[in-house]
Amino acid sequence: MGRGRKIRWCASFRAFASTAACALISAPHCHSGVVFRPAQTIASDCGQYSSLKIDPAGLAHIACRDHVRSDLVYFKSSPPGAWTRETVDADGDVGRFASLALTSDGRPVVAYLDFWNGRLKIAERTTSGWSVESVAGPPCSGWYCSLALDSEDRPHIAFSACASPALYFASRASSGAWTLETVDSAGDVGLYASLELWDNNPRISYYDRDRGHLKFAERVADGWSVTTVDDGDRVGLDTSLALDEAGEPHISYWDQKNGLLKYAFREGGVWHVETVDAEPYGGYESSLSLSGGIRVSYEGATGLRVAERIDGCWRIWKLDDKSSAVGYTSLAVDRSDNPIISYFRLSTQSLEMRSGWAEASARQLAGSNVVSPGVARTYQNGQCAMVDGIITSDGGHAGWWLEATDRSAALQIRAPVGCGLPARGDLVKALGMLETASDGSVRLQLCSFVSSAPAQGPKPLVVARAHHLADGLLCTVAGVVWVTKGGMEVGGMTLELPTGWSAPPAGAFAIVTGILRAGLSSTSITPRSSGDVIAIGQ
Repeated sequence: MGRGRKIRWCASFRAFASTAACALISAPHCHSGVVFRPAQTIASDCGQYSSLKIDPAGLAHIACRDHVRSDLVYFKSSPPGAWTRETVDADGDVGRFASLALTSDGRPVVAYLDFWNGRLKIAERTTSGWSVESVAGPPCSGWYCSLALDSEDRPHIAFSACASPALYFASRASSGAWTLETVDSAGDVGLYASLELWDNNPRISYYDRDRGHLKFAERVADGWSVTTVDDGDRVGLDTSLALDEAGEPHISYWDQKNGLLKYAFREGGVWHVETVDAEPYGGYESSLSLSGGIRVSYEGATGLRVAERIDGCWRIWKLDDKSSAVGYTSLAVDRSDNPIISYFRLSTQSLEMRSGWAEASARQLAGSNVVSPGVARTYQNGQCAMVDGIITSDGGHAGWWLEATDRSAALQIRAPVGCGLPARGDLVKALGMLETASDGSVRLQLCSFVSSAPAQGPKPLVVARAHHLADGLLCTVAGVVWVTKGGMEVGGMTLELPTGWSAPPAGAFAIVTGILRAGLSSTSITPRSSGDVIAIGQ
């Protein structure tokens, strides 16, 4: 899994301590601005072993177990917010350990356990329906199965077998024949397997229950190389593996003895281990992604959580206000590197999803560079920046605060007399000059040429109510034009231009007024006429 383009925003604390030591919940030297939409319930009878993937079009695909009927089911999103549901396999008790992958043309493939018959199965979506096949292996095969497709869409599966404990690896050739290999048979190993491919070569993280260790296996020229990553006591459950752009492994996993979420990565041939969340009774069933940053979803002590590693520190979102157990989290990212999580809500026995979107950014106008990350003192007085965020409080005579929802970072807006101010809770984009105050806070003095109503003086550009991005809303966005895989992006939104329209040059500052299209995993804006796209310059 390669890492995508990273765009972060950084803002200072309103009050900054002299030391910049890492904090568990927020890294004081950098803040990742992500807002999570409210939970969406997809189905009330599914969610166990959820496995989520996002296709190139931004649509979500989920495979999971219907615990009421003991079936394997599949969901696909259909904006705005609708889902299609298909029963993949209803033959007995099936669907445990569902592992979903998408082919190069977007077709779903799922590996899973047939519990009644004790066998590994694989299902593939075809033009005529679902094709289901059993994969030969030792008795009681398919436990903790993990699926990956190679460059030719051929399936590869890592799994364990309860009757013959070991880590196994199965591959299907172009002819349709399966090859089975034993990767590690040194005791009761292979549990919680997580498989990724690098140049079509398998790499697997897994748990050695006999020794209580986290292990890692990779295909080498003369067979398999097996390494102990963490030799603690009862560490390595619920592993989730991702590979960076150099093919190096990163693993999230659970330290059962201490009840902690941990993270390991290999760099220069050396393994490094970190504690992600030190609050006890958390870290279950994690899911790791490296796209757009190092992020982990998991069950924490108070329900669903997401952690992101920023400059060596871990920032944590607590997405449930009180104890509300979840399980089987699966993390993916959309085309804009925004996190999306599917999971099982235990209290309601339902499949739910949370999606996030970039909340704020500070960008220079001269090109597409991110304003220097850091504490307040790294900002230069007089620097011109485009900033967006959420208005969360009225500072009285001191002006409004543009903040992250968890109040861990803030930027003060100072507006000239007569400037129209947004309402609390609005998502705002404003252009201005940065000022660093003696107390360490950062202020933004609005510039006169950012105006949606010039006769009324300068005013911030209100995009939409935070958490309530409504489809069909007429709004204004402003920001630096980015070129992305999906086209053009302005102000964190995809810019959809009709055929024949001229696009603003990459790196230019643009103001766009148009119709908002709030999809499941991305938001776009479509201007009504060519006059609604104003490029100020590069």
